[in-house]
Amino acid sequence: MKILSSIFYLNLYNNYNNEKNFINVSQTKDIDYSKEVNKLNNSNNFFTRNDLNTENQKLQKLKEIDNKVKAHEEAHYITGSPYTSYPKYNYIKGPDGGYYAISGEVNIDTSPENNPKKTIKKMEKVIKAALAPSDPSSKDLQVAMKAKRELEKAKLELEKQKYSENSYKV
Repeated sequence: MKILSSIFYLNLYNNYNNEKNFINVSQTKDIDYSKEVNKLNNSNNFFTRNDLNTENQKLQKLKEIDNKVKAHEEAHYITGSPYTSYPKYNYIKGPDGGYYAISGEVNIDTSPENNPKKTIKKMEKVIKAALAPSDPSSKDLQVAMKAKRELEKAKLELEKQKYSENSYKV
């Protein structure tokens, strides 16, 4: 399932600067394969070799990375909605002229709600969203840990409220 629309790709193409191979769509990265892509690159200019077999291998690797990145970010987005942002990706231009995601991010809202019950419900969903991909990144684990702390605070606050209510009844 592709989340990004053809309008996005059209804008991406129209804004592309031919002097650069990277198009920075986001500032920070959740999952990042740029180092792996750099291993494919033996010079300063990406895809300079005329060897068709090598180009096909590079293209296949870029498609594989693109699928991994998009699946990872879509898992966050779908699992965490409405507390997640739309995925953002960093792209590289392939030898076929197409653009392939090599890193991405989804912002997840970890702020507490206005009451403990709502916060508990939200943080449970946030934790699931952070851990949704089959290969959670270290950043994903940090988000899950932060949400877990907020969840524990909310549970403690709920217990305090229940204790206070019971104290007044006696």
